[in-house]
Order: sequence, then C-alpha cells, then structure tokens
Amino acid sequence: MIGNSGITIGRGLDIGSRTANEVASIFDSAAQYAKPISDALLTWLKEGAGKKKQTAYEYWKTLDTQVPADDQTITRKMQHFLFLEIYDFYVKEAKRLTIKDDVRTAYLGGAVLDWGALPQNVIDVLTDLTYRGDYTGSNDARGNTRKLIVPAVYKDLSEGIFGKTSNLYKVMFRQIEWREIYGVDANRFKRRYEEIK
Repeated sequence: MIGNSGITIGRGLDIGSRTANEVASIFDSAAQYAKPISDALLTWLKEGAGKKKQTAYEYWKTLDTQVPADDQTITRKMQHFLFLEIYDFYVKEAKRLTIKDDVRTAYLGGAVLDWGALPQNVIDVLTDLTYRGDYTGSNDARGNTRKLIVPAVYKDLSEGIFGKTSNLYKVMFRQIEWREIYGVDANRFKRRYEEIK
C-alpha cells in the first residue's frame, strides 16, 4: 500500500519515514522469531526507504521487475513480529497526537490531558486509531476525528467515567461515521468499541 509517507508492508510498517539501516534492523529483529523475507525483497525495501508519496509510488511499480513473485511473500507470523517491532512507535505517536499543544488549544481550551492516567484499553484504542490512520486531524479530507475523541477522553478522565457509559464509547459506537465516512471495516469497528466496554 502507498500512503502519504511511503510504501507500507505487512501490518503497517511504513518505510517512507525510515532509513535503509532501520528497515534492515527491524526485519533482522523480527526474523529471530519468524521466517525471514527473501534477500531480494529486503534489498528492494531498503532501497525504498525514505521514499515518500509519488516517489514511493514510482518505486513501488518496480517491485515485479526487481523481486521475483515467489520472493515477494511475507508470512503472517513475520507480519505479527514486525508489528511488535513498531508498536511502541504508534503508542508514542498516539500520545503525541493527543497531548500536543495545538490539539490542547483547539479541543481542550488549553487544558492538559494526563496521558499517564489513561486506562490501558483507552491507550490501546487510541494507538489502533493512529496505526490504522483513523486518528485524523483538521487536514484530513474525511474529517477530523481528534476533534471528537480528545474532548471525550479528557472529559472521561476528568469525571472518572470509563466503559459503556463513557464519552469515548459513545464516539466509538457511531457506526455511520466510522464505517461509511472513515471506511473502518466491521470487525475493527466492533473491536474498538468493545475494547472500551
């Protein structure tokens, strides 16, 4: 998949924002637990590191000429361990997107949301939203989900409300918005709001 950042492989490893050495290191670490990808695919991915947007797309079109079809596979187990390698990045990114100054100013009147006080299930949902590209800001053509989510999380935290009665649960339960506007599949939609119960 090609996104604004670059070529994405597996369950969300974006190589557009990484160096060739970082790509190699991530795959080397994951290969300790799963069948490694082919040398040809790894070489191709390392050469695609740092390429973004149209440059990434043009590079992606070279995959079939540079990597034999049989060498383009990545096992589910490898995808899982790649995800574990990058998960911490998405937790940090979710935190940054939630507590950064412009978000606090725009949605909380400057109030500070205490990330460290959030329950783990809320952090998990915010991380999943970030990972899947559904934790959007004002520049997203589909709309701004942080405008709905951040105030809900802040209010829940301030009032000690969690679970099915929480404001976040109500936001995550909006099926028409999540499924039709943001294109969230039925399984992920259900898993997110059930995680908050």
